[in-house]
Amino acid sequence: MKSGRSLVELAQEVQRINEQKRDFVADTREIHLLNGKELNMTGQGEFGITPLGHDQIGGALGIPAAFYDRMQHNHPDVLDHTVNALFDREPKKRLVRVLDGNVRAFLSDRYRRLDNFDLLNVVFPILKEMGNVEFKSMDVTDNRLYLKVVTPWLQGGIEYKNPGGHHPVNDVVQGGIVISNSEVGRGTLQVQTLIYRLVCSNGLIGEKLLTKRHVGGRIGFDDDLPAELFKEDTIKADDERFWLMMRDLVQSAVDETRFQETLRKMNMAASSEPIQDVSAGIKELGKRFDMGEGEQKSVLNFLAEGGDLTQWGALNAITRAAQDVESYDRSTELEEIGGKVLALSASDWGMVAKAR
Repeated sequence: MKSGRSLVELAQEVQRINEQKRDFVADTREIHLLNGKELNMTGQGEFGITPLGHDQIGGALGIPAAFYDRMQHNHPDVLDHTVNALFDREPKKRLVRVLDGNVRAFLSDRYRRLDNFDLLNVVFPILKEMGNVEFKSMDVTDNRLYLKVVTPWLQGGIEYKNPGGHHPVNDVVQGGIVISNSEVGRGTLQVQTLIYRLVCSNGLIGEKLLTKRHVGGRIGFDDDLPAELFKEDTIKADDERFWLMMRDLVQSAVDETRFQETLRKMNMAASSEPIQDVSAGIKELGKRFDMGEGEQKSVLNFLAEGGDLTQWGALNAITRAAQDVESYDRSTELEEIGGKVLALSASDWGMVAKAR
């Protein structure tokens, strides 16, 4: 797994963000784009805009990304006119999230702020109570927070039908969990299963145990009611209930039965049909799981180096390639792709193995 930050560095950055962030709920008629690069909010001042902030402004107004980017770089006055006219003619309330003087997110006013500081305050005591846990990898990027924790007491081995060759003598994996969240509208708060392979420090992200949307008017998990029906104390109480559910789910995530079922699938993958045409097989995986040409080349190299052309070998080549990707966000996505490869049915894997 990619190393990211230390636990202390993560905690310090999350606390810094919590102290420095500023949130505004503003009517778009009181918001103006200036020179294609700054947002002025009446009574609050002017702020720079991050790339994500620009993406969300364009998306909220239905402006095609290619047009938005072209106008921003070549004709900022045209972009100002377009954005400000739409702000005025189609008024809405928006949540504008600001950090370090820049608009980091431009969101619906229904966006519920289940933020990283509150998340860690709930999760850290739970993990401490578990005892022997290992914080293997963590980071907070512009998009998401990630916490990847291994529970060494969930442990098992891969039994190869044809041992030797490139296969490790003692291929041991351990279970764990991944907790991730976004404060800026880049996905839901999630708890997922994690498999950590000791021989190479690869991480494989699997089953989603919890997905929580940041929607302000959504009370509980099943209702979808207008935000204006609920008072602030009602939403706060629901947030507190959610954090309690989060505690229970994290505790139940490290489940022996679930781990043993995943271990069974991994052993089946290790004895699956090998890829017949390696280049074609990796290309097929790239098409199925949206891996770029550079990523496919890296996976191909690690697959050849490992010498295991089974489903297990392919997913390990993907999760190994994840360690070398510059972006922590993308590295995590590749670890999730490893989990999706493991989840392929025998018939779907057969299509990959026989690809030409």
